[in-house]
Parts: sequence; structure tokens; C-alpha cells
Amino acid sequence: MVWTVRDSDSYPGVLYSRHSRTGLGTQIESVRNIFGEDIMTGITQTDDTEYFHRNEIKEKFPEVYHFDPLLKLLEHKIKSPATIEFAAESGERINYFAILQLNMSAVTGRAMLLSAVDLYQNKVITSKRMIELIHPYHLTQIFSDSIDDNSFKDLEFFSRGVSILPRTAVTAKAYFSATTALAAKKKGEKVCFCKENFIPSDTIVMGEVDAIISLTPAAIHVVTACRGFGVPAFLNLEDYGVKLVSNKFINSKGLEIREGDWITVTSKRQMIFIGKAKYIPARFRKYLKGQKFKLEPKEAKVFENMSKVYMEYQEIVNSLKLEEIVELNDLVRLIQTDLKDVPQKAKDFLNTWFDKYTDIYVDQILKSELGTHQDQHMLYKMLTLDRKVDLFKKITKVCLEKNLKGFTAGAFMLGRFICLPHPISFWKSLNSREIAFLLNESVLFEKYMKVLDNVGERRINRARKKILDEGLRNIQLKIENAQIFMSLKLIVKNWIDIQNSLPPDFDEETKYLIEILKKPFNYFYDYKTSWSKCELQDLCDKEGIPLPDPDSV
Repeated sequence: MVWTVRDSDSYPGVLYSRHSRTGLGTQIESVRNIFGEDIMTGITQTDDTEYFHRNEIKEKFPEVYHFDPLLKLLEHKIKSPATIEFAAESGERINYFAILQLNMSAVTGRAMLLSAVDLYQNKVITSKRMIELIHPYHLTQIFSDSIDDNSFKDLEFFSRGVSILPRTAVTAKAYFSATTALAAKKKGEKVCFCKENFIPSDTIVMGEVDAIISLTPAAIHVVTACRGFGVPAFLNLEDYGVKLVSNKFINSKGLEIREGDWITVTSKRQMIFIGKAKYIPARFRKYLKGQKFKLEPKEAKVFENMSKVYMEYQEIVNSLKLEEIVELNDLVRLIQTDLKDVPQKAKDFLNTWFDKYTDIYVDQILKSELGTHQDQHMLYKMLTLDRKVDLFKKITKVCLEKNLKGFTAGAFMLGRFICLPHPISFWKSLNSREIAFLLNESVLFEKYMKVLDNVGERRINRARKKILDEGLRNIQLKIENAQIFMSLKLIVKNWIDIQNSLPPDFDEETKYLIEILKKPFNYFYDYKTSWSKCELQDLCDKEGIPLPDPDSV
């Protein structure tokens, strides 16, 4: 947003047709006498105005007052709550309102549930569209567990902060760079990404982590992304005396949060603690189950309203049939939220759905975009082994026929899948050509992760163009990159055949990966050290094969 300030009667802002946190009423975020850029980059803290009837803002925001009736028409047009970046100015008997950007709103879980169901009830959207709007992370926000009050005695207070998402709490490890944060996430850790400041280009990395902490206010695009991804964000820590020094946060009393430390953030208390908290089921979940507990009058009204809306949402979801779910987003929502408490039913549903819609699944995986890895990763892990084999055989065939790889093959999604441990039986089901293709995808995925490190923190919004125009830079492959494929190494006797099967235009470093895999087992494990040898021994025991000789290749 760029807007030149002329006088006190001209101003930029963001207008939400539904309040971004509550879903009730309309919201304006704006500040007088500043440039629009100052709002969007987070340089300036905005003023938040909530209203339920436009007469409430007639005097302070006459331009928005005149535009307000059009919000309903915009919601009809885009079939969603609307977010408008605007510029306004008043003159003699004239009020100007300019729409600079119009988007579907990225709001909190509570806000989206109430808004989407209301739009459905008023026949603005269909039931299918309502389900599309309510993403898994929206319901996760509503039903996320709360911190057990008894655990606060074991936590050490570190700082206050400005919270973006209401009633969210996360315990995670603190990391201070995209590289370490993404590497930890790849290992399955809960991750809080900590920085001095976040900018719009950080949003893809944010979509991969569990929480963020910033010393400064965040750009509105970043705040919007936090609401959209369901990622708790704690901002403005510098106002409470916190500094970032050599990859660690230090508060005014000298207390430190270092890389890898466990921290707990809670939006209810607007506080950050050092240590791991214990959690109890969410109060709203207990409310739905009929459990009695003390509620403040305002909270009781919110819970009553939410429960009615959620019940209607559930009725629509439960009426869905297998053949009605043909979009991966709908499938993710169903598995992650509505079937979350019945994992076996979720797994059975997913695998049955895969059998019916394998070609659709393949097609949609190949159309995946950056920032959608976690959801697809979750689905892939739930597939049975035979279906994983079936997926890779079909998707490899399509990729080789259409020359798709890396970015064009589902935004490096295949590389992420194949970098999970797979048993010997999986590799035995694939031929040399398929294996060679997948090894190449693993290298491209590692290079993509490097892009998030080198580019993601500065201008990831240009990552697509950068990757396609400039390609991926070389990386230093390590033993760990090859150890992922140890079950493959245990059965391969002829690496030359795999190397000769590499696809056209393969990445040169895939050859280097194969060269590493051709080395003897004692290159990967120290047979004289029990803890190192034990890793290979456990794998062999699990596969029911003898431990290979240390010098064998």
C-alpha cells in the first residue's frame, strides 16, 4: 500500500467486512498522518476501530461510512468475508474512498466459523463454499488445548507481548533463523520462530512453524498471515525491554532465551514463559460436552453463540459423503479436525478416498504450492505402504512424461515425501528409473529448504520467480542426507544402474548423493561405538536382516 499524506483528513487503512478476531461487527485498522507503507510494513502500530452500525463511524470515518453499504455486495461477489486496503480523504462536501486491494479475509478461527456460517444462513454462499472457507487451522484455534494453571508454578516468566490470535497457547522450542527453525520442524519438533522483525516476505516460513515472536510490530500482511495460518504471534517485545543479542533474547533482568530452549506463549495472559507447560482440554470443547464450569457473562454469551454455530457446521460436515470430497483442502479439513479424535477412522477414510480418487490425488499433489507442505505431509504419512508405492509409481510416470520436477512437480512436495524414512519393502517395489527420479527430488527439496534460508527471510514473495528464473544453488550434501536412504542402500547391489537411470536435466548433485550412498557402511556408522552402530542395528533388526559388514558397500 502506497499513499501520500496530504493532511489530517487523508489516511490509509485496512477495512474488514467481518471483525478479524471475533467475526462480529466490522473493523477498521488505520492511523492518521502516515504513509500507507508504514502500516503495511509494521513500522507504525495501527488504531483498531470496531463498529456494528455505520452511524457509529460517520464523524470519524465519513469516507468509510459512505462505502460501508457496498461491503455486503463485495461479500456476495467474492463469496467470502472481505478485506480491503484503502486510502481515504475528505474535502469540501466530498469524501473520497479508494480501494487499493481487495482480498478474501484471513481471520481467526472463531471469526471464520461465525462469518462463514452466517454467510451460508443468509444464502450468500453454498454449504460447499462454507466448508471451503473453514480451514483446519480455524478449528484447531477454537479447540486447541489450554494451559493447566498448575503448570505456571513450574514456568519462569520472561516477558509480555502483544498477541495476534485470541485464546491460543503453544509450547515450542525457540529458533532464531529460518534454517534452524525449518530443520527442527523437519524433525517433528514444535517450533517458535524468533526474529527482531517480520516482513511480508516471511509469510511462507511462518506457515511451516507453530508460533512466532517479534521484537517489533509486524507488517499487516504478516499479521494477516498469522491469522490465516493459525500461527500464534507475539509482537512488540522491545517495548517490554527485550533485546536480540547473538541469537538469543535477553530481557531487562538479564534472563535469556537461547536457540533450542523450550518456551510457552499464552495469548490469554499476553505472556511468554521459559519452560514446558502442561495442557488441559479446551474450555469450549468441555462446554460442548456439557461440563459445568464458571464463565464470565460475556464469555458465556460467546460460548452459547459459538456452540449453536458449530452444531450447524457439524450437521453439514456429517452429511458429506465420500464422493462429495474431491478437493484435498476438504480432505485435510476432515482428517485434521472432524476426525482428529478418531485416528483409525481418519486413516481408513483417507485410504478409501485414495483408492477412489488416486488420479485426482496425483493431479492435486502436482499442483501444490509453496506453503502447503505440512497439510499434504500429514496426509501422506497416513497412507498405507502399498498406497505410497502406488502413489509414487503413478506420479513418477506423469513427471517423467511431462518433464516435471522440483518446483513444477508440486513445489518440491515429492522431495518432502521421499525424505521420510521408508522400509526396504517400499524400495523393492520401485524400479531403478523410479528410484533415480525420487533421489533427484530429494536433492531438489533440500535445495528448496536452502532457498527458504537464503531468500525466505528477505523476499520469499519472489521465491517462485527466483527459483524458476535463476534455478537452485548448490548445497553441501552431508551424511545425514544419505542416511535417510539407508534402507535403500541395504538392498541395492548395482548403483550404476540407478545412476544411469537418472532423468534428463537431473540435478548434478544427485550424482554426488549416489556417490555417497556407494560408500561402505563404516562411512556412515562407527562400528566401534555402540550408540552409532546401534542405529544401523535397530534398522536391520526391524527389517529382519543381518548387520552388514563394515567394509561392505
